[in-house]
Amino acid sequence: MKVSKNIENLMSSLQILPGVGPKTAKRLSLFLLAENKEGAKNLSSSIDSALSSVKHCKICGVLNDLDECAICTDLSRDEKYLCIVESTSDLFAIEETNEFQGKYFVLNGLLSPIDGIGPDELKIKKLLNLCTQREIKEVIIALNSTLEGEATSYFLLENLKEMNIKVTKLAEGVPAGGDLDYVDNNTLKRAFSWMTSLAFEAENQNHHPEWKNIYNKVEVTLTTHDIGMLSEKDLRLAKVMDTEFEKYNH
Repeated sequence: MKVSKNIENLMSSLQILPGVGPKTAKRLSLFLLAENKEGAKNLSSSIDSALSSVKHCKICGVLNDLDECAICTDLSRDEKYLCIVESTSDLFAIEETNEFQGKYFVLNGLLSPIDGIGPDELKIKKLLNLCTQREIKEVIIALNSTLEGEATSYFLLENLKEMNIKVTKLAEGVPAGGDLDYVDNNTLKRAFSWMTSLAFEAENQNHHPEWKNIYNKVEVTLTTHDIGMLSEKDLRLAKVMDTEFEKYNH
């Protein structure tokens, strides 16, 4: 049976979504058309509205519907602490933990010469200027532990270390609740590289009581994981290390 051209177009359009293949697209299309037409109309309207109004914040680059997002204009947040993330999705994931009360800079990509993505595309100069203007005390690099993510992290470090700014990185190691039998070698190697003294952590419990229950755990991994895919529990455990990021470079 030949499929209606309009249904075929809808199925093809849905396949641009991550993880949606032909079978899933067919199922979603038929559901929207046969069982939930009102929902389909609302979906279409929401997409049209978002496409016409959502833009990048002029300051941090996050996707929102304002020229300057709510985080950048929030005076209660400490602008001396800046968290660098790859995407809006990563920013949302960190925000859901309620652990970070500074501000953000969204790169909207990672360095990838093969794909033609360099420092200019990521607005690195804008980031460095922002650090100077705000007299940033600490930059937290929260990028995925992929080849591109590591390359971008080192590039940022090289540019920030001469500005007398403390540069830290999300901790890495065994996932919360993880079984060592199922942890890959790279993750275990990083866990050992980032071991933290229990005495050091116990000393800091008075300053960070919300971390009380995690001091006997190895730091959470971002190795082979996408920040946006980590659970809220894992992100809470992936606390920002006080250790200088330079240590990771040795």
